[in-house]
Amino acid sequence: MAMVCKLRSQGAGLANLAAREAGPSQRAAFLMEGESMMSSLAAPAATRSGAKRILLVETSEPEAACRLAWELPPDRFQVTVACGPDQALGLIAAGTDYDMALIELDLPHRSSSMTLLRTLRRELPRTPVVMYTDYGDEELWVDVLNEGACDLLSRCDLRRNLIERF
Repeated sequence: MAMVCKLRSQGAGLANLAAREAGPSQRAAFLMEGESMMSSLAAPAATRSGAKRILLVETSEPEAACRLAWELPPDRFQVTVACGPDQALGLIAAGTDYDMALIELDLPHRSSSMTLLRTLRRELPRTPVVMYTDYGDEELWVDVLNEGACDLLSRCDLRRNLIERF
């Protein structure tokens, strides 16, 4: 059985992210824009102790972020998915600690993603920030590095790069 992530409309256009766990050793946290609730599937402490805590900020494809969180090895990665910069900032303001932040750099939301990058560099200067995008060129890569990101990765190679490099 696989974990199911799906968006469901509710009331005044709010969205919920429903998640179902396939096994007790998996952990993922899911947030949706505009909601204050976080649903998390907790892993045993032994699984969490050596895993890198990753904040994954997705603005355009929350289902893809769910898939990525699910596909990463749980003994190496503990992923929290925030749907948008506002939720990411809320988690950081609440004192949640991360070993790395992954921020989607989607063209319609580029300004808010770059603002989040600058805020993370200021608030969590020791936390590496990696940006990822579907649209990349040399100029964009230089821009994100100048703003303090460690790297700019292609979305299509994100899983492989995370497993191999981090």
